[in-house]
Amino acid sequence: GAVGSDVLVALDVSHSMSAADIEPTRFDAAKQMADALLSQPSANRYAVAAFTTNLLPLAPLTSDREFLKNVLEGIERENILTKSTNLMAVLEGAVRILKGADKPVVIFSDGGDGRNFDREIAFAKERGIRIYFIPVATVSGAKLYDRFGNLLKDGAKHMVISYRNPYTKTLAEASGGAWIEEFDPAALAEVLASHATTEAGEASQPGVHLFVPLMLFAFGLFMLTTMRIKGVWILLFFIAYPEFSHANAMAVWYEKKGVEHYQAGEFAQAAAAFEAEAAHSEDYRVAFNLANTYYQLGRFDEAIVLYEAIKTADPRFKSEVYYNLGNAYARKEEFAKADRMYLNSLRLHYNKAADVNRRRIAEAKKGYQLDNTMSKKGEGEKKKGKAPKPKPRRHRPPGQKPSTSPRRRRRPSSRLPRASAP
Repeated sequence: GAVGSDVLVALDVSHSMSAADIEPTRFDAAKQMADALLSQPSANRYAVAAFTTNLLPLAPLTSDREFLKNVLEGIERENILTKSTNLMAVLEGAVRILKGADKPVVIFSDGGDGRNFDREIAFAKERGIRIYFIPVATVSGAKLYDRFGNLLKDGAKHMVISYRNPYTKTLAEASGGAWIEEFDPAALAEVLASHATTEAGEASQPGVHLFVPLMLFAFGLFMLTTMRIKGVWILLFFIAYPEFSHANAMAVWYEKKGVEHYQAGEFAQAAAAFEAEAAHSEDYRVAFNLANTYYQLGRFDEAIVLYEAIKTADPRFKSEVYYNLGNAYARKEEFAKADRMYLNSLRLHYNKAADVNRRRIAEAKKGYQLDNTMSKKGEGEKKKGKAPKPKPRRHRPPGQKPSTSPRRRRRPSSRLPRASAP
């Protein structure tokens, strides 16, 4: 049958790719060219990654073109926090992703500022990496601006102008690949297929075909629906875990489902999703989300176990954990413990709701009962003759509207505790 290659497609998402010497921007042009390549009919399998100082794997090797196009569409340059272009990171990533003796890598980039690529050339030759470099910048270059629209200047107060890096031509050609100034996606797809590392149908290997495409499709849908809004934490996730794995993808997927159910008020389904996520993740944010969900279900003892197990050096976050513990103890009418938790929260970081809830439980100890419904205007509002029901606090940036979503905060990796029965 037809033969093809396993290929890594890497997009430069550094700050210089925002330059507009190629319309609408270098980054948008690179995405369009990559999309054109992935759309070509061939037996090639592609992996997709973005890169700056690190390589950010976004899709593992697959022949599912629709999935790859969806992943590509979800990449947003604005979500990247670093500015440098590190081509060595791409080559090192290629070794992890491509297992054949011949490793073709397609790079869409302006090339950064490097002039000497001897180290990269030696590495590529030693590891069998062929670099096909598509320069996405003009010879005349373009000015760069910061996110506020101000001209970027160097230490000497001179304007920063980014040009096409001609030294990347030496890198590409020395590796046995090509420097492609006139991009022809059909011709490039044919050249890549000539490496002949993959036979048509190879993706159907027993034990891989049935699970991986389903997992990848789910993860692809997740990226499409959330990348533009929460792209920062997704990309930081991949920086922390540079090698894509099934466990990581499934943890992200279960978290997405848990948040969806939580936002819809379907707390039993949310708890099931977060519990499934706990089997794939050791991140304490899972414990926090699950504790919030147990609280909403009235499973206060289990929520308390999880809240108390969370260890963090972040005083703001620990303050919120104590606040939620106070709410849970208040709902159990253990007012002394609730007051102590609210006080711990206030000592770490002041928030008005904790102060108000301390007064409410003081009133409750004098005979008031906690209300079973939330005030429409939110936490801490007093209803006549009753104290309001405490609710788990979720940090929101200034100006953001209240949300019923549980807090989703990246925590240092630690063993996730299991909730015990009440």
